[in-house]
Amino acid sequence: MGNESAVHQERVHLRRERRDRSLDGPGEDPAILAGAAEAVMKSAPETAVCWLRAALSAFPPERRGDAGHISLLDVLSRALALAGRLEESRALLREITGHAFRMPDAVRTSAVVRHARIECALGNHGAARTLLGAELTRLDGTPSGPAAALVVGHGIASVLDGRDVELPRLETALRLARENGDAITEAGVLALLGLRDALAGRAETARDSLTESAMIMDRPPETEPAALAECLGVLGWGETLAGRFTEAERHLRLGLSVAGRGEFSYAEPVLLVALSHLHLQVGTVTEAGRLAAEARRLLGRTARGPIADLTRALWSQCQALTGERTSARGAGQAERAVAPSRAGALYLSVGGLAPLEAAVRLSGDPGPCLALLLDAGGGAGLPAVPASLRPLWYELLACAAADAGDPRASDWAERARNAPGAVFQDAHAVAARAHALRACGDHPAAVGLYRRAADLFRHSGFGNRQAWALLSAASCAATAGRVEETDMLIMLTQDVARQSGAAGIGRRAGELRLTTPVSSRSW
Repeated sequence: MGNESAVHQERVHLRRERRDRSLDGPGEDPAILAGAAEAVMKSAPETAVCWLRAALSAFPPERRGDAGHISLLDVLSRALALAGRLEESRALLREITGHAFRMPDAVRTSAVVRHARIECALGNHGAARTLLGAELTRLDGTPSGPAAALVVGHGIASVLDGRDVELPRLETALRLARENGDAITEAGVLALLGLRDALAGRAETARDSLTESAMIMDRPPETEPAALAECLGVLGWGETLAGRFTEAERHLRLGLSVAGRGEFSYAEPVLLVALSHLHLQVGTVTEAGRLAAEARRLLGRTARGPIADLTRALWSQCQALTGERTSARGAGQAERAVAPSRAGALYLSVGGLAPLEAAVRLSGDPGPCLALLLDAGGGAGLPAVPASLRPLWYELLACAAADAGDPRASDWAERARNAPGAVFQDAHAVAARAHALRACGDHPAAVGLYRRAADLFRHSGFGNRQAWALLSAASCAATAGRVEETDMLIMLTQDVARQSGAAGIGRRAGELRLTTPVSSRSW
């Protein structure tokens, strides 16, 4: 029924535009109109839409539904997507893919992939995953290049939908891509394998796959820009989670440079969010906020879906770190942001974690933060948290427990030390032990561990966390009455915060300088 309604609306459109259209266009012949529309599609998609509708209205009625007619509908769907009219494009693609028996596999697969991209752009990652999965099932038993490319799209949609990427399909797709000499699909599969391993805390395995993918992506062959941008996005996400920040930024920015060159792609806001997350990790907060704001602009304030949620969460944390938004309601904001995170590891790694960390470090509300960390993590064993995040998660639990006077701070610190597989495990384990010592009142010993954690964070490239550790060291030194060391640590904190744009942390250091510490509170 939905397809019939879309077709009826399209025919009403055709009659109206044929009546109103100026006759100054490229004639009445459908082939001439279609060719002219293709020529102007990227620069003037609305004009292309007008000419394609004119071509369809001039198409012989007896040939409607044949290959030529379906081809025109396909071109119109592309023009509508480029013009930002995604719902209209989706309606046509639903009609097109309904003609499977009249279309070669490669043509149908291309239409399904574009349909899935539009669903992703509309925030419907589950629908995209279902579409691509159904097409893979239809092609089952037909080893082909299109099948391998579909696996990459299905994998990307699965990650964005919060689902695990199916390893057997990836392995088959990798074999097919190599047999067919399809370098971009090969690189995309390798990037997905690397991202999958990075989320699971298998750092060395992840790096091997990501290195192989990067070798192809650094010299990409001629291919569809949208597919290249999407694969670069997956590679950049994986490299960020694996701690390869320089390589990740290079690949994400390359993805941005190609995202708008070809057909419609949902990749641009995804790449911007990935870059914002990367800059937040390494401590360049101002740039992280700018990138998140640009992603918000592209998505629109009413956007929905995981990427929209990620964008809002990252932007909120940047606002808190730069001091542009009060953090007093941090726990409540984190609770709202974490609610969708239970859908998947990638969201929890980025969007869920960002407001949680800000709430613990900044909000001054440790009790609710402690409860929220346990709830979002699925309990004390953190079964809902990707293995790569557990040391940090346990460190945040130890910090909140110390701030709340909860005796479990030592237990969380021990769990942080024993959580395997994380890229930056040592830094978080040391910081967690410092929180536990602070909770026990051993502030002099805590100072030394906080300073060691700050050095480890610095070597790992985490500017924000280096500043947090230095500020905690300064607070403990002040409580221990070590005035000169306190002054030196405050200056270091303000310097690191200034370099990273984290004015909120710098202000906390200034407040500490003006006050006499009376408790073991971590700033």
